[in-house]
Amino acid sequence: MKVVKPRVMVLVTLLQNQMISIGIDNPESIFISLPLLVALFYIYRKAGKNFGIVASRLGIASRYRVFVKALNVIKIATFVVLIFAALHPYTIRVVEIPISIDNVLEVNTTAIDIVVLFDISKSMGYREISSTRFDIALSILSQFLNIVRKDHVILVVFSKEPRILCKDATEDTDRCLSMLRNIELEKYSAIGNAVAYGISYAKASSKPIALVLITDGARNYGMPIDDAVSIAKASSIPITVVLIGSDSRARELVDVCKNSSIDIYRVDRDLQKDVLEDMVKDLYREVRYLALKSSGYAYAYTYSKDYTLSKALIIAALVLFLISIIEGI
Repeated sequence: MKVVKPRVMVLVTLLQNQMISIGIDNPESIFISLPLLVALFYIYRKAGKNFGIVASRLGIASRYRVFVKALNVIKIATFVVLIFAALHPYTIRVVEIPISIDNVLEVNTTAIDIVVLFDISKSMGYREISSTRFDIALSILSQFLNIVRKDHVILVVFSKEPRILCKDATEDTDRCLSMLRNIELEKYSAIGNAVAYGISYAKASSKPIALVLITDGARNYGMPIDDAVSIAKASSIPITVVLIGSDSRARELVDVCKNSSIDIYRVDRDLQKDVLEDMVKDLYREVRYLALKSSGYAYAYTYSKDYTLSKALIIAALVLFLISIIEGI
């Protein structure tokens, strides 16, 4: 069984974008150090008696009262410093880093949910130069799942009605992609309904969340895209669109995105590996940033622990002890 040691941390100051805290690893050491303090008290008492006897015999006791008082202060300081040293204190520097789209993949932030809305309408089977729209979309999704870190991806497929294909596509990527490869394309493309479904899921999530719509934009059924996007905007739920192919029916989606300031990543052919990786990384960077921003996460924090204080206390305790027994043992 893992033993979790208690820790105590006290905030001591706040300086611009960084906080410095003091913590202790071993609060129980106060009790463990009691025998040491008793032994130290015995040494001090014995040394004091011996010094008193010698001073009386030499007739210099009255001249050394100030010296004795100073030693008593040092002895008390030694007790105090030893107690603090036994606690094994450290300082923690907490640096506050503003989250930007440039650093959002590097800084340590809370995990987000990403709802991927993947179009499985028949028009996704149309060929674009060397590959079908479906294959192009699948390669983008595969690369996206490969670079997602601690975040949670929910894969939703849609034609006439949206449905969850994988609740955690990041943990079970191979199975999810295999299921998607073998899926049968369907007649309808209800893009607005899919976005509305993603919004409902997002509203129920307790984590920062964003929607990624992967489609050819060829809506032929269901809620108008404009209506669904308006709901998302009103609910502060970010959407990013990956538009596959060059279908003329995508004009509705393009216009809605333009009017709503939604970014579109256009892909109308197979991409070279390095180009695909760069595009998907930019996509993930934007999705993550928008999810955190819309949920009010403006800063990330880095922590560094330093035991210099503990080492300094040990040295100080040793020096004070050596001074305190100058009168002898």
